[in-house]
Amino acid sequence: MKRGVCLFAIVLPVWLFGQTARIDRLRAELPMLKDSARIDSMNVLSGQFFQLSMKDQAEGYAASAYGEAGALRYFHGMAAALSRQAAMRTFFYSDFAGGERLNRAALGWYQKTGNKAGLAATYGQLSFVCFAQTQYDEALRYSDKSFALCKQSRDTSGMLSALELNTQVYLKRGEFDWGFNAAQLALQISTRLGDSVEIKSVLLGLGTLCMAIEDYPLALNYYRAVFQHFTKEDSVSLLKSEDLVWAKMEFAEIYSHLKEFDSAL
Repeated sequence: MKRGVCLFAIVLPVWLFGQTARIDRLRAELPMLKDSARIDSMNVLSGQFFQLSMKDQAEGYAASAYGEAGALRYFHGMAAALSRQAAMRTFFYSDFAGGERLNRAALGWYQKTGNKAGLAATYGQLSFVCFAQTQYDEALRYSDKSFALCKQSRDTSGMLSALELNTQVYLKRGEFDWGFNAAQLALQISTRLGDSVEIKSVLLGLGTLCMAIEDYPLALNYYRAVFQHFTKEDSVSLLKSEDLVWAKMEFAEIYSHLKEFDSAL
């Protein structure tokens, strides 16, 4: 774990430099902007600060964007601001019910505008908060909507996120064949893209499915494939998604089921 944190500390400043440079530029331009352009810029700033986990700034810009958009009846600006507020309720406070309420409100404003930018992400967020509240039918419905929009816009990252969530929903519902289908499609897409980090994420999902059906030898094969060529990039990615400790714990659990206790330890 310490090694992973050190790796994250090495890579993070490079990423932060790009983020902060863009934030500085947007903040410098903001006083010169008016109406919808100003609101759009505030929503972008809110998203930038959210990625940096700077809660006060992220919430402040989203609230200002929503207030000014409401005064102008700029529906897309209202929808985007509410979508950001929903993401923050979920991420900063683990308030899934609050996140659901705000995402649904955002969808209502998206229905009133022809500008659908951000709609796929809002569906994805709503899918996750429904999943977190064990509303599995709703989670699948909104995840499928997100997937369809992402496919239409060729947003492969969004498609993969939807498929990976579907894999987890089917796992929870005990519909393992459907879960394997979703995971295999995600594996095909990530393999075609040559995205090694995403491939490993999908392999972890397949390994978890195999554990659920108690096929521990096959689960071990998937986990070995993940950790056999584990890179710095993989470690940083799993740390950011908070999956690294969980994945190593499951890896040990698989060895325990196979009575390979030395390897488990």
